[in-house]
Amino acid sequence: MFELIHRSPLQLVSLVLAFVAVVYYVYLRRLRQKHALLPPGPPGSPHGKYQPRLIQKWIEEYGPVISLRQGNDVLVIIGRHQRMIPVVQGALLPGAYKVDQFPFLQYVPGYGRQLKQWGDEEYDMLMGYMNQYKSQMSSDSGPQSVAKDIVSRTVTEGHLTEPETAYFLGSLVGAAFDTTQVAISTIMMAAARFPEEQAVVHAQLDAVVGHDAPPTFADWASLTEMQAFILEALRWRPVNPFGAPRRASKDVIWNGYCIPAGATVFGNHWCIARDPEVFPDPEKFNPKRWMAPDGTINDLKAYSFGFGRRTCVGSNLAIRWVCLGVSNSVVWPRVVVASYIMLIDVLELLKRHECMTTGTQIDLDWYSQVSTEGSLVIRPG
Repeated sequence: MFELIHRSPLQLVSLVLAFVAVVYYVYLRRLRQKHALLPPGPPGSPHGKYQPRLIQKWIEEYGPVISLRQGNDVLVIIGRHQRMIPVVQGALLPGAYKVDQFPFLQYVPGYGRQLKQWGDEEYDMLMGYMNQYKSQMSSDSGPQSVAKDIVSRTVTEGHLTEPETAYFLGSLVGAAFDTTQVAISTIMMAAARFPEEQAVVHAQLDAVVGHDAPPTFADWASLTEMQAFILEALRWRPVNPFGAPRRASKDVIWNGYCIPAGATVFGNHWCIARDPEVFPDPEKFNPKRWMAPDGTINDLKAYSFGFGRRTCVGSNLAIRWVCLGVSNSVVWPRVVVASYIMLIDVLELLKRHECMTTGTQIDLDWYSQVSTEGSLVIRPG
C-alpha cells in the first residue's frame, strides 16, 4: 500500500488504466458470452412493405424464437404458441423509459420533465370530463351514458375518489378508441369477404335473438357462431400484428438460449396466429376451428389481448362489447348485400349524370391493415 503511494503519478495512472482495462475486458467477455447464447436470427432489422409477413418468414427460417439487433438494443420475437409460455413466465416487464430500470432518476432535477407535462395534461383532460359529467348529473341534463352511471356509483357512493374515477373512465375510453374500433372494422371486413360464414352467424342471431330486439350480454353464451367468427377474424387479421413489447428484467434461459436482461421481447401476434401446429391451414378463414363438437367454443389460445401476467384485464368485457357492437350494427345483417347495392346505386347515379360511362372493378386488399380512424383500407387489386 505504501509502495503505491510513493510511485510516480504516471505509474499510478498506468495501474488505474490497467485495472479499468481488465474490468472492461471481463465485462465484454461476459456480454459476448451472453449474446452468443441469443436465439438465432437474421442480420439487421425488419424493413419492407409489410413487416409482419417478413417476420413470419424469418420465424419459419430461423425457428420459433428469433433475435434481432437494433444498434445496442436486443429484440427477441416469439412466433409460436408453445414457445411463448416458458418465456413469458420469466421476468418480462415494460421498460420504455430509463426510470423503469433506475428508479432514483425520478429524484434527479429536470429528469422526466416531458413525462410530467404529459401527465399534467392528461390529468386536466380527464378531470375536465369528470367535472362535465358531474355538472350534467346535478342539472339533470345531457344524454344518459355509461360514464354517468360509473360516476354516480363510484364517486357519490364513495367507492373511488374523483381522480381514480376519472382515470378509470379514461382507461375505458382509451381501450375503445383504437383497438376496439379497429377490431370491429376488421370483423366487418371479414363479414364482407366471407358471406357464407356471415350467413351462418346471421342465422344464429335470428334464432337466438329474433328480429325485434337487439342482442344483450345475456345472449352472449348462446351466440357461439358469433364468438367463433370474432375470434377467427382477430386471428386472421390481428389488431396489433407485432404485439406489445415487454422488457426482460433479468436473464431468461430458454432451450439453451439466453434472453439477456434489458432485451425487448415481442410476442408476435401475426406469427403466433399462423402457427400450423395450433391452426392447421392458417391462411384459411375458418371459424369452425374455434368450435368443439358439442357446439361450445374450443379453448384455443387467442393472443389478441396480450399474454402472460400483462394480458389485458378487460379482455372479457372487450370481446363482449365487440360482439354487441357488431351484431347491433345495421350493417352486420347484410354487409355484402348492402355494400353491393350501395355501389350499384352510386354507379347508376354517376352514369345518369354522364360523369362516368365505364368503370373498372376493384377488389379489397385483404392484406391491408385497418386504419386507427376505423375506416377500411381499400386498394386496387
